[in-house]
Amino acid sequence: MDAADFCRCCALASSPSWSPDERRMVEASLLRLRRMPGAAQVCGLVLLQSDVSAAFHAALTLKYSTLFNWPRLTGAEQEEALQLMMRALDPPQQVLQDWAPVRQQALLAIALYWKKGFLEGRQLCPIAQLPLNIAAAICHQIQDEKNLGLLACSNDAHRAAQARFSSELPGLLQRASCEANSSALAACAAWTFPSAPPEGWAISCAQVAFALSSADRWDIALDFAGQHCMENQAMWALVLAAAARPSQRYAAAACMAQLRTEPTAAQVLELAKRAAELMKEDFSLEEQLESLDALVKLLEVLSRRSQSLEVQDLLLDHFFPEILARANVPDSYDETLALGSTDRRVSCSDVLQLIAQLTGQRPRIVDGTCHFLAAPLEGHENSLDVKHVALCFAAEVVAVKPQAGATFAGILCTMMQKFESPLLMADSFRFFHRLRFDGLSMSDAEQLLNMTLMGLRQMASDPDVARSGLQILADLGKTPGSFPLFQSHFHGVWTDPILPLSVITGFCRSTKAAGETTPAGLQALATPLLEDVLKQLETWDPKIVSGKSLHLTERRFCALAGLAPLDAQMDHLLVEAVQRKLSGQFPEHLLPCAAPLLAALTKAAVRAGNASLNLADQICRAMAAMAANAELQDHTLELCDALLSAGNRCVSGGANACDALALMCQQGLNECHEVRCYELLCRVPRLTPAGFQCLLCRGLGHPNAAIQLLSSRRLAGEKGALVDAMAAQVMSRVLQVALGNSIDGPLMESLAELFMLCTTVTALMAAAHDLIVGITDHVVRSLVLQSFEKLNAQPGDPKAHFLSFIAEIRALAL
Repeated sequence: MDAADFCRCCALASSPSWSPDERRMVEASLLRLRRMPGAAQVCGLVLLQSDVSAAFHAALTLKYSTLFNWPRLTGAEQEEALQLMMRALDPPQQVLQDWAPVRQQALLAIALYWKKGFLEGRQLCPIAQLPLNIAAAICHQIQDEKNLGLLACSNDAHRAAQARFSSELPGLLQRASCEANSSALAACAAWTFPSAPPEGWAISCAQVAFALSSADRWDIALDFAGQHCMENQAMWALVLAAAARPSQRYAAAACMAQLRTEPTAAQVLELAKRAAELMKEDFSLEEQLESLDALVKLLEVLSRRSQSLEVQDLLLDHFFPEILARANVPDSYDETLALGSTDRRVSCSDVLQLIAQLTGQRPRIVDGTCHFLAAPLEGHENSLDVKHVALCFAAEVVAVKPQAGATFAGILCTMMQKFESPLLMADSFRFFHRLRFDGLSMSDAEQLLNMTLMGLRQMASDPDVARSGLQILADLGKTPGSFPLFQSHFHGVWTDPILPLSVITGFCRSTKAAGETTPAGLQALATPLLEDVLKQLETWDPKIVSGKSLHLTERRFCALAGLAPLDAQMDHLLVEAVQRKLSGQFPEHLLPCAAPLLAALTKAAVRAGNASLNLADQICRAMAAMAANAELQDHTLELCDALLSAGNRCVSGGANACDALALMCQQGLNECHEVRCYELLCRVPRLTPAGFQCLLCRGLGHPNAAIQLLSSRRLAGEKGALVDAMAAQVMSRVLQVALGNSIDGPLMESLAELFMLCTTVTALMAAAHDLIVGITDHVVRSLVLQSFEKLNAQPGDPKAHFLSFIAEIRALAL
């Protein structure tokens, strides 16, 4: 193929008049040229022409041809390829504006050639003689570990090359500083020394950082300060000056967190003033979220370095009017406290947490918080927002100053009766959950129990209120001597027509916990319920068990579920009676009623072993198909959780639970249930076809990033015939998700593992074909095909090739 043929192939490859198959044949010819040592002669001629499209393709071909054939090229041929790429940096005058893609490929090729030679212990050209833009590209490539497979280099050889190149950094930094070359300076700032930096390096970097700040290049100046000048106390002056500029607030705050020296008292006060100024911003606006991030970073720095009363007072002077009084946290109705079942920690706005940690020991913080807690609700949205944030902050203050709890609790006991907002009721419950229950008097426990039940009766239909209220009941159930309190409310709760079934089950579960030391008392509560349920099961008929009778029967089942397991004989009688009826008539009528009890007995069966485990395995798919409401979904998830915990003791080995969970994922689950459903599905030891398809088609493309990551990790851990049979489909789906995902991180790493797990020649080509269908731009098609070729043919880390491929294609907005 000569230069004219090469240009014709490039033109035909992008011709819309040719069919996809014909274009692929032309592209295959161009790709074969990359394997030929003589490609340099052809590509060199094309690079000198003014056809940008052909020149770009020539640059790609020359880059890979030289690297693929490097061991077979003489030193002169390697030097010739380098010089060709050097000439490609300067475009013909008539295409000056469109030459950027060619120049970028040429610059990358030069850096790769130089790195390849350097890895072999020689320099194609001394770094000091190269233009700074080329030297910067080389510096980035020497640091980069993603192209080791392409260069046929081991990790050890690469680390040795980095150590040798480190000696070039002082000279490069000096040249870049003298010529004010931003790309070379940025490359020096990003460099990480494999061992101790050369003597005088930190001083040189500090001088460069100050010079850059004077030239208003704060971005690179802060990179130098945070990366190479952490031990230099003078950097505090630089970052404080940067923090005064709105565009550099976050970068300056992030840099402060990296400094290892201590600021002076005056500098700490200046930091506090910067934080106070940021509190005046309106964090409900999306454009101010970076200011919020900067505020959090500043407060984190202050929390590690300041015990000054002056600083604390300054922060409180601005926090109460600017944050609390304005409810100035982003989407404050979503900034709710999360229940922590083990360590009693919560997740709230970082600003609230940090202010409480910084100033929690100041007496005025309690007075200020009480003012907002006791303020009357005015009926408009802002008033509710302020009360919500005040309740969240009160919980944070209690975490660092427990003695404030009694003061806040007294105000809330009065205020809760006036709350008409479910959010505020849930906030109040979460606050009480943060209080210490050690040493709680029985009169206080009784008041808290009455208040919690009152709130649940008013608003338990709200899931947030129900969850947080049940957590209070669970806390009280662990309090010694609380069983008589629960016993006195037992009948009134399980027969209450207003309370949701889940609340009845939760209350009875807390009653069981409170009565662990009084089994006779629990037996007296459970026996009448058990007798009524067994009698009802003997004559179960939808015509009879309906209306008020069905209402009470559901509550009996839920109450028994909270008290289960009872004793071995009672549990056995229940399981036999339920199994008999589910095997007979009207199972679809009984199943929703019996679901909570079956879930509770199945969890007990995992520990003790009884017939309910096999029964649960048989009915879990039927329950999933009927799980139309949130409560039945919850019971079905509990059932599947218990079956998966049983492991091999479950007859189906988790297969039925897997199918049930896959079926539930297709239904309209709320966010909490949906996340849990995917979490359980990812625990299945061996996925069924339905479970595999669910994770692949629904989980990988889910808008919830946590579900995406769970699904990709679980699929990457699957082995066997199922993966082999669906390899091409998996690869195509992974590529589709990866290209649509704009954020690198754990998900991309997991997708890369899943992609490489399925990589075979057949699956690779099928995925490549699916991806490039409809792409008419031959440059993009060429990039796609070349990347697949690397994945299949190159040694080294294939995952790095995948991540690089996704980055390249995403940058082209495929």
